[in-house]
Amino acid sequence: MKNKLFLFGLAAVTILLTACNGGSSDPNADVKEFANRFGNYVINHQTDSVCAFYADAEKADSLALSFISDSIKVTETETPGKFVVKYNEAADITLTKSEDGKKTVISSHGLFVYPADALEFARATGQWETGLNDAELADRMADKNFKPWLIKKHIKTSAQKFKVVGSPRVISTTGEFMADMVVTVGVTVQSQSDQPISGTDYKVHFRGVDLRPFGGSFTWSENGKDVPPHGSVTITSQSSPYAEVKSAYVNTTLSEEAHFNKYFKATGGEWKEYRTNTDNASKNE
Repeated sequence: MKNKLFLFGLAAVTILLTACNGGSSDPNADVKEFANRFGNYVINHQTDSVCAFYADAEKADSLALSFISDSIKVTETETPGKFVVKYNEAADITLTKSEDGKKTVISSHGLFVYPADALEFARATGQWETGLNDAELADRMADKNFKPWLIKKHIKTSAQKFKVVGSPRVISTTGEFMADMVVTVGVTVQSQSDQPISGTDYKVHFRGVDLRPFGGSFTWSENGKDVPPHGSVTITSQSSPYAEVKSAYVNTTLSEEAHFNKYFKATGGEWKEYRTNTDNASKNE
């Protein structure tokens, strides 16, 4: 009889403890329930509801999440009242729970999403850094000056690597008399680029002067030729025997952005270089 009473009493205590935990033996059941509700706000694009619990979500261009409720994992950190909720391998949130049970999301990973091309660019240039949370990455992705700075740097570097070397030279002369004489001049276009340069993407501009009395200066251009990596080509043009070709230079036929999109190759250190350059400029102001 005593054993029956003991078992009955133990069962009653178990029921009482379960009731005190909201009908669940899981001490973090309320956190899991909140995480499930919050996750569905994200899935259903209820931005106002998301931002009500997560202020930094306002920095996101877009939010997305996919998860299975039963797979949510809640872990309390060493800091009392602070929890990490893992939705899947790519997405998690960190939240705090106050003494009165109020939950606040303080950071996340994998909830902010971006267009594929913007994300590809950010990963390639080091703008996107694994380990940063969504809000930190959003601050980087919102920097509107990075890409224009990089385009300008690319154009300047390209001009240094792809140019006319040496002076214009006479290659041949045809005709016996000045009146019908044709002079062929040429220049060497050299590339230090690691990739081929298309002839349609540049022109060679010649500068000359008319040697006759009252003659002036003049310019003209010739189409480019395909140039292999670290190679060179000769661009020729015909001139008058009364003219002297003084110089020549290369200029792209593409816009700066089009040239960047076609020829830029990221190394992964561009964002760091940009930030160093920007920080140094700010210090010197």
